[in-house]
Amino acid sequence: MSHSNFSFLMALDADAFRGGEDERREFISEEFSDRFGSRLDDNNWFHLQAAFFKDGSYLMWPNSEPGIFAEVAIENRWDAVRRYALQCVAVDFRLFGAMTWTLGDSGNAGNEKIDGLTFDDLLAEIYNTVPASLSEQYSSLRGKPAWLGTIPDESWTGEYDRRKMVLMFEALRNSDHVPFTKWCIVSPYEYRAFDLTRCEEPNAILITDIHT
Repeated sequence: MSHSNFSFLMALDADAFRGGEDERREFISEEFSDRFGSRLDDNNWFHLQAAFFKDGSYLMWPNSEPGIFAEVAIENRWDAVRRYALQCVAVDFRLFGAMTWTLGDSGNAGNEKIDGLTFDDLLAEIYNTVPASLSEQYSSLRGKPAWLGTIPDESWTGEYDRRKMVLMFEALRNSDHVPFTKWCIVSPYEYRAFDLTRCEEPNAILITDIHT
């Protein structure tokens, strides 16, 4: 069990930009619950952290900080948050051997390499690397799946990781606004960037800490 940051692409109407900060936070929280709450289970308690808007402004929740995004020029902030969402997905793919860090970890050389790539280069690396990795994993399989019997060439955890990577890759491929997926069969246990728009123009990215 762990905590991770998840990103949600949203299309908020004018009420999200009116009134005081508490009113705005309440409105966004209700929108999030309405559009994603049914996909969370009893284990997925969460804390909304920040909403970053397409105009470069942002709204924080209590006990949260904007982190590095406060240092990004306002005209570049939206793209920086979007790249962060893709970076989280890349880390979960273990691209370059990156590790999924928890509180107190600093990552490794793989995480640093992910941080150094542009959005387009990182996406290209995922599309180049992940299918090849999956092909290699499938080529060595023999017999029945581990959870239907015992096979000598794959552990249960190995099978789980492989199946999860397939779901993640298909979720990414089914993105109208990469890396945010509309694919409803994935949950926070499989993916970390979701598209909550409904044929609307996106104007916000909500960062949320979720327990999985």
